[in-house]
Amino acid sequence: MRETGGILRGRMGTVPVLSVLLVALVSIGIYANTLTNGFVYDDAKQILANPWITDVQYLPDIMTHDVWGFWPERAASSYYRPLMHIVNMMVYQAAGFSPWAYHLVNLLFHAANSVLVLLLATQLLASLGNASSRQIPLIAALLFAAHPIHSEPVNWAGGMPDLSFSLFYLLSFYFYMRSTDRENATLPLRCLSLIGFVLALVSKEPALTLPVILFAYDYSFKTDRLSMILRRLVPYIAIAAAYLAVRLVVLGEATVSVTGTPFHQWIPDVFSIFARYLGMLLLPIGLNAYHSLSPAESFFDGSVLIGVGVTIAFIASLIISFRKSGVVFLSLLFIIIPLLPALYIPAISGTPFSERYLYLPSFGFVMLLALAISGIMGRTRHGNLAVPIIGFLIVALYSPITIARNQVWKDDYHLWSDVVRKSPDVGIPHNNLGRAYFAMGEVDRAIEQYRIALRLNPDHAEAHNNLGAALATRNALVDAERHFLIALQLRPSYSDAHNNIGILYGSSGNTDKAITHFLDALRHRPDFADAHHNLGATYMSTGLLDRAIEQFRKALALHPDAVNTHLNLATAYELKGLTNDARMHRARAQRLAGKKAGRGS
Repeated sequence: MRETGGILRGRMGTVPVLSVLLVALVSIGIYANTLTNGFVYDDAKQILANPWITDVQYLPDIMTHDVWGFWPERAASSYYRPLMHIVNMMVYQAAGFSPWAYHLVNLLFHAANSVLVLLLATQLLASLGNASSRQIPLIAALLFAAHPIHSEPVNWAGGMPDLSFSLFYLLSFYFYMRSTDRENATLPLRCLSLIGFVLALVSKEPALTLPVILFAYDYSFKTDRLSMILRRLVPYIAIAAAYLAVRLVVLGEATVSVTGTPFHQWIPDVFSIFARYLGMLLLPIGLNAYHSLSPAESFFDGSVLIGVGVTIAFIASLIISFRKSGVVFLSLLFIIIPLLPALYIPAISGTPFSERYLYLPSFGFVMLLALAISGIMGRTRHGNLAVPIIGFLIVALYSPITIARNQVWKDDYHLWSDVVRKSPDVGIPHNNLGRAYFAMGEVDRAIEQYRIALRLNPDHAEAHNNLGAALATRNALVDAERHFLIALQLRPSYSDAHNNIGILYGSSGNTDKAITHFLDALRHRPDFADAHHNLGATYMSTGLLDRAIEQFRKALALHPDAVNTHLNLATAYELKGLTNDARMHRARAQRLAGKKAGRGS
């Protein structure tokens, strides 16, 4: 049965400018302390070691490869997200590798999304016509701006795809709503909606769910015939089909990534994970960058039974709201529809539960929460006053939690210390904390964390490589070599392990083995500047000066500001008798060292 009480009539809702400014300022203010944070998690690879973002010449590669295509030794992924690299390229051109610039982009995306929540809520609630309904959009937008569940995608530079896809998803929906309103129906609005859909698709895969939301909106809020609604959706379906065709061409067999886990083994976890997602929206405590989940053994596990009960209640709420309230129905759909891809556990790499997947679904949640506040308070004598008070109290409760959570994402040490404390039985966080300790010069603590990681997961190639590097600094060369070799046995194309064991062999005088491993590192990763430098240094130590100069030049083409490479190249030129070239590179090294010293002071 289609709802008639929620039909939008007359003009679409208007939004006070002061409300827009308030929402933008609150969202920026809550996340302002992220601007002093550094790079964490995968940022070292996605940004710092990503040649694609350094030059527009890589645009064809960005458009024709999966998201990890710049890292050839890594297995092909099922993620096609070219917009992420393009945005990062724009940031790099403006600010290089300055972390604040990437955090600023995320902050601005979040502020724009918060304002969009205000606009969308105003449009959806324009037909209710009571005083409290005019307060609901502002409350919903402020709740969205402050909700602690958003700390992961906003704080993590690598979480930008969740922010960008949400922005263009909501923009597309907003312009679609405007274009279907009788007084505002124009072709430019529809074109803007379609452009938003395209940008959402090249940001992140869950954007494919937008046509479902558009259909649900039309069917719930409009009196148009079904055939007319479907005709409006034809361009969106055509764009989705074209996008899938491009994915198939670009990704090939990696179009869908699956683990091979039998259906009956992972489907029980879907219910418990769904219930956990709803619980995190309702009560955002225990936030964690790497949640540990133990697979359910059967449908009769307690968490699964609770999840089944929550799922049934959610579906019942959908059915009831479809008959009674289009706004509630659409809000519930906004929770579940964009979240569905994240519930397909075999396609999720790493942990199957991640807070960033709730970024867009939280729009539906804050709408429901604002409606609930209005509905409860509206029945009291002073409801019109109580609604904003209660809403602002919740925002005031959320804000300090979010601001404090931002500090956890300050750097890898703070982040992974927090994760290890909350998920002590997972190997990856221990390995990542070990890396943070190693970068801080706390080698013994790093070794301890690497050993814990390997005790939890003996086949973790990265932990073996990292432990080998740490042991080498303690001159435990035999043990270091053993762990490097295990890492290479587990991952023969592991360029970092080839480079590290090459350094070990070179330092012990075994230059032939060192050269072999450096060449292997470059075969798997041709743009590995450190391997070019180390190979050049090894060639120079054996008197092969022309080969050394060639490798140093290649290293500098990738990292022009590498002081040690300039110095080694200067030495190679001096040995060749090319004093002018040597003098130029030595002077360049001195200038670069001076700049770095100035920044350090």
